[in-house]
Amino acid sequence: PLASFFPSGDEVPEAQREVGQHEQVEHGGGDQVFLVVRGQCVEQLFAVLLRFEEVVFGYVGHPHRFAEVALIDPSVLALTQGQAIAIGLAFLVVGWLFYDWLCRSAFGNDDLVLGGLLFLYCVAAAWALCHIFSGRGAYIHFGGMLGVIMALNVYFVIIPGQRELVKAKQEGRTPDPKYGAMGRQRSVHNTYFTLPVLFTMISNHYAGLYGHEWNWILLILISVAGALIRVWFVQRHKGNANPLVLAAGLVVLAITALAALPRPASDIGPPASWAEVEPIIKAR
Repeated sequence: PLASFFPSGDEVPEAQREVGQHEQVEHGGGDQVFLVVRGQCVEQLFAVLLRFEEVVFGYVGHPHRFAEVALIDPSVLALTQGQAIAIGLAFLVVGWLFYDWLCRSAFGNDDLVLGGLLFLYCVAAAWALCHIFSGRGAYIHFGGMLGVIMALNVYFVIIPGQRELVKAKQEGRTPDPKYGAMGRQRSVHNTYFTLPVLFTMISNHYAGLYGHEWNWILLILISVAGALIRVWFVQRHKGNANPLVLAAGLVVLAITALAALPRPASDIGPPASWAEVEPIIKAR
């Protein structure tokens, strides 16, 4: 990873101690060390966005076709291709701007309050996207919005903060603790966004979720489950894993799966005859 935390400098792998390979910088709290791996900034920055090649290359390569195929669903909202493209791009940009503003505002000083506001924003975004785009397009853009936030956290906050900490150490002065605090906060957010982003990467395969009547609620439930499971991963890494956190995540996943089960349709008429089905099969 671009930045890893180690309880002490002694735990940095020997293979990574080569001159010019890393910098060790005391974290704002003083009890941890940043391991900054040089030469990986670009790869880390674009890794998340490239996972959403359908969004990235859809807009860059064939935006109108992308809008027609992946975004527009007249049964949800009648949009022109231009409108769909503008709204989709606006969600990606406004999502980052609003998130960054929240983190830099007074709300950012309280992790609990900030977390609650970010959750409410994600709920609002999921609801809005699922009432504007097709379910498939909504899920892709929800994940794309989180992916953009993750990438820009690295580019605009984490990397500059680490450079400042390295510079301060090289100059023999005490680094401003705000850079360590900001980097840690954004890294924590990126950590908990990871599994929701991974799910939306493969959501194309789960039409039962994005095509559901309550698809936006299922999207939030999946995201909550992913965040809870990620919390358990972090706890396990620190050696104090709480099985109740993992159980809560799995319960939310189970509830989501049960809610997404197909229901018997009503008033669909009599079964189709073979004479009606055969031409369709032959045509395909």
